[in-house]
Amino acid sequence: MSKAVPEPYWEREITLKLPSVSSTTAGTSSNAPIP
Repeated sequence: MSKAVPEPYWEREITLKLPSVSSTTAGTSSNAPIP
């Protein structure tokens, strides 16, 4: 399944997750889903 997913997709996931984590740490992201 992971092979079917293009690399850029994962890069985007990480790029979106990185800022999300930073915002979560700041406690200002209320729309960021926390797993």
